[in-house]
Amino acid sequence: MIFDEGFPGVYCYCIGNYHQDGVRGTVSHWKIGKSKNVWNRIADELNETLCSLDKSSLNHEHILAMEVKNYTEAENELKRRLQTLATILGKDTLSVNSNKKKEIYCLTENEVVTHIWLPITELNSSDRQFSRLPDRNAIITDKIADISENFEERSTEKIKKGHNYDRSRGPERERIDNIIKLEEEDNLTIKDLFKPSTRMGKKTLTVLDKLKRMGEYTHTNTKGEGTLKLYGLSDFRYDLKNNYIDVGPQPTTSVQQSFQISPGIRQRGPIQVRPTTPFVG
Repeated sequence: MIFDEGFPGVYCYCIGNYHQDGVRGTVSHWKIGKSKNVWNRIADELNETLCSLDKSSLNHEHILAMEVKNYTEAENELKRRLQTLATILGKDTLSVNSNKKKEIYCLTENEVVTHIWLPITELNSSDRQFSRLPDRNAIITDKIADISENFEERSTEKIKKGHNYDRSRGPERERIDNIIKLEEEDNLTIKDLFKPSTRMGKKTLTVLDKLKRMGEYTHTNTKGEGTLKLYGLSDFRYDLKNNYIDVGPQPTTSVQQSFQISPGIRQRGPIQVRPTTPFVG
């Protein structure tokens, strides 16, 4: 299964609000931004109330994205291009917000493709395409389905820290630390923690009692009352979605290092190390 994994870079897509400009023709609002994880950032934006965005008319082919390691400088370059275009058009700015914080610009499609969305060669940018609209929940469902469908092949994999582990706090950090600690102590893998199952015709996972108890945590309600909760699939999804955890092969760490002898060389026994300074009595 192929996932639309996140990547660092910049992105651009039209959010609607079409209207006519006497000189420029049909203009609309365009969102331009940057992120260390473009997929997740767009997914979050699509869940927000973003101006007049009609999500039903938006598809993945409408999203422009470039992978760029230095995404901050890439965004600065796009802003320079926007300012140059504004100057050509005799305008102070093309931003629809005076404070410029929302990074939404009034542009024609032709202006985007001929003036703004061009390769940033000095930063080694590369165009990226999505196979579908970014959606955090959908990709987590696919990841869980992939584990279920390939359970035998992946049965030796483990739950491990995700790249956002350091952002976990409180009960989330507590349950993740407990799971990873007990997983290591008892040498457990996902076959000890889940079993593959099917719900409503879709592949998923069932959390076994062992993992439920390992990830037990204190849930605090709005009244400040704490209750113990067993770790469930919704918790697993939440931790995956926020990249607090990941599932994959665990790096092997050896306590003892062995020395490899080159072919044809016989090992004559332990090496004797002699002091280089004479002993003075």
